[in-house]
Amino acid sequence: MGADRIFSAPDYAKGALNIEMGLRFTDETHAIQAAIAGQGVAIVSRLLAKDFIDKQIFTAPFNMALPGGKYFFVTTQEKAQQEDVRELKLSIEESIAGC
Repeated sequence: MGADRIFSAPDYAKGALNIEMGLRFTDETHAIQAAIAGQGVAIVSRLLAKDFIDKQIFTAPFNMALPGGKYFFVTTQEKAQQEDVRELKLSIEESIAGC
């Protein structure tokens, strides 16, 4: 399973999720800083997210890892309650389970 399968899943087109909108980063540290600032969610390595999770700055709403690397789906506790974030989480879980 590659990351392309997760992020290009046709299921995204069926719902209200628009994954084309918003910020995108090529560097995990930038994605983490944006998530800390409340700009959305980030899929990042466990190594970089661990301190933020331990300090409860982030919550990792499910305990899943992508093969070949350890990544968490992280966001602030406040953002984790938003419907679009819950829908994205569910869509990623379904994509991973289907592989």
